[in-house]
Formats: sequence, C-alpha cells, structure tokens
Amino acid sequence: MTPSAWRGLLLLLILLACPGGAAAFESDQITRRAQPLGDALAAANERADQLLALAVDRTNERTGCRQDAATTHRVLARQVFHVMGRRTWVPARGELPQMEFGAYGAWMESGPVDRRTFAVRDDLYSRVRPDERPILALFGPASTVRLGDLLVGTDKIDHFWVQGWLYWLRSHRGVDEARAVAWGTRTELQIWGQATTGVFSWGDLAANHSGYLFYADLLSDRSPVELGEDGCVALVRGFRWEQWADGRFDEVLNPSTYRPRLQDDLQGYLARNRDNICAELPLWMNEEVEETRREITEEPVDYASDAAPPREDPFGLEALCAGVQSPVEESGEAWTDGWRAPWRVARRDSPRPKGPGNRRRAQQ
Repeated sequence: MTPSAWRGLLLLLILLACPGGAAAFESDQITRRAQPLGDALAAANERADQLLALAVDRTNERTGCRQDAATTHRVLARQVFHVMGRRTWVPARGELPQMEFGAYGAWMESGPVDRRTFAVRDDLYSRVRPDERPILALFGPASTVRLGDLLVGTDKIDHFWVQGWLYWLRSHRGVDEARAVAWGTRTELQIWGQATTGVFSWGDLAANHSGYLFYADLLSDRSPVELGEDGCVALVRGFRWEQWADGRFDEVLNPSTYRPRLQDDLQGYLARNRDNICAELPLWMNEEVEETRREITEEPVDYASDAAPPREDPFGLEALCAGVQSPVEESGEAWTDGWRAPWRVARRDSPRPKGPGNRRRAQQ
C-alpha cells in the first residue's frame, strides 16, 4: 500500500469520528446526467419545514421565550444544527461501514424521493484504486437528487446544514465571514477534500457558504423563522431550497479540481464512457447552461479564499465529443428537454438584509 493510501486510511478513521461525515463524500452529476429523475423539491422543502418546526419548539423550551434576540439566535442555530445534522447511518448504502450523514441528508439518501444512486459503481470514481484513494473506492459518491432544475449530490445537503453551522461559529456568529471562508477553504484542501479524496470541491464550498448565510440570517426577514413580540420564535414561512441553492452546487456546472493522479483516472473514465456521455450532451447542454457554467467558473467567488487551487476544466467535454455524432432523441424521455440553467447565479445579487458578516448588502 502506498504512503498516500496509508494517509487516506488514517484520515478515514478520523472522519468516522467527526460530525458530518458526509462532508467527506464526493458527488457525480455527469454520469447518466440526462436520464429522467423525479423532482424532489417539494418533498425536500416539506421535510425541511418539519425539522425546522422541531428546532423551533426546542428553542422555545430552552429559552422560555424570555431571552434577548442574540441569545435566542444562538440557541435556535444550535437546535437547527442538531435536528438537521444529527449523525445518522444509511444502511441502504450497502454492507460496508458507511460514513454517517446528518439526519436531513440521510433522509435525502433513504426517504421517499427519487435519487440517482451508484451502487453498481458506474460512477465517475468507479475505477479509482483502493490503495490510492480508499475513501472514494470504498464509499463511492453520494446520490444525486433533482431539486427543480438543479442536480445536486446529497453530500451538499450536509454541507449546507452542518458545515454552514460550523462556518457561523468560525465567523464569531456572523461577525467575520472571511474567517469562516478561509477556514472552509483550508479544510477542503485537507481533511474534507484533497488530502482524503484527492478532490477540491468548489461545490462543497458553495454549499458551506450558503448554509452559513442561512444561519447568519436566522430571525431576519429573509429567514423562515422569526422572533415574535412575545419572545417566542415561530416558523412564519416555508423553507425553500430555491432561495439557498443554485447551479454552484452542481459539480458539472461548478466542477472540482483534482489531484493529477486522480485526474488521470477520471480521464480514463471519460474515454471509456465517451459514447454515452457524448450522446447525452445535446440533451442537457445549451447556450444558457454554458453561460451559467462560465459565470460560475470564471468570475470571482466569495465562498473560497485565495488559498484555493487554480480553476481547471476536468471534463473537457467539447474536446471529448468533437466529431462524435450525437443525435438528440425525439422520444421526449429525458427530463432535460427544454432544460434551463438552474436558478441563475445572478440570484446571489438579490437584496440581502443588512447584518453582521453579510458582505452582500441590501441594494438601495
């Protein structure tokens, strides 16, 4: 076994003891991308509301509706983290011991929603050698779900609820956003990313940062939970993933950066699956999707620090599919017919309530 494999196994043991083990999963939105996948958005929003209602009840129990706004915010944030991120095993992922998901992420992996699983290991990481990247080889990628027009790995769900809360703590509860972003970038270079799997996931960091904004905005008019005049918190509007997730969560639109050996493995996968990938390409790629992908990958980001590695295109789909005849199916079976870019990145410039740590201020 190579030294890198021993390091990977050691880090695996550490990950199994850490909260939010799913943060170390990777995801795959390119394999079978155009195949039909049921929309989980309504069910996912409803499940979030159920768990947020539980967090609200627990917050009122602990505060007695008699604490000031800052204390109530802290208690509520912790309760949201506990109900959403409670360590939960997902037996459906197979016989091998699996890293845990948070409670909400585990529901997305096993609940009554359609998902794209990779139990047969036809995924992007299926040919990674166990002695090189044991975590990728043993566990495989998280499942992919569809939220409206967005394809997202279930690992991003835990990044939002679990890592988002950790960001909020690291930022001194919303005071220093840059500190949280720098910490998140370091962990993606280390235990949650490149050091363990060989993958630096920009999508993970986008989900972390979006989760941070959710926790920072609790009790504001942007939050589904508000503080009433009686001192109690209440769920006053539904949680909507449309408000918090966008194309940056999709690892085709926001591709990861890979270590050289792993990049070679992925190129081998792409070459072996060239016919399938290129046949599907015109079913989901169009000018709007390509424009969104350029915006995501070429414009400066607020969710990663300067320590992040340079951007690269790990797929090279244009070159891969050059000269391949890929007739678009007329059967209408692909859910991507007429597909549009998911929740354009420009949404992030919408007015945001003023508050500590929010660099995007409300536009006048």
